[in-house]
Amino acid sequence: MIKLPLPPIQAKSTRTSPRTRTRADADVEQLILIDRVVRRFRVIFEILPHFFFSSMHLFSSAFYRSTKKITRLSDHKQFLQALHFSTERRTQMLRLNAVGTHDED
Repeated sequence: MIKLPLPPIQAKSTRTSPRTRTRADADVEQLILIDRVVRRFRVIFEILPHFFFSSMHLFSSAFYRSTKKITRLSDHKQFLQALHFSTERRTQMLRLNAVGTHDED
């Protein structure tokens, strides 16, 4: 765990003053900061692998179909429909993931 430098702890005075910052307060603030950073990076680790593997699947299936000789018009239509559906689905999933992560802030 990375330790962030902490400001010096103030000595408690005898007069009434606002609450001074303690080591526990600094630890809590550090945990809150780490939690925020983790939430930000979670977007990267959840969305990017999904995007990478879905696009790899999309391009590999497109390449496989392009190597086969498509002679009938219905085959062309099916290929274009599958390509459109796959792209729409990936965009939809990315939007849902992005919306879900912003709700927690």
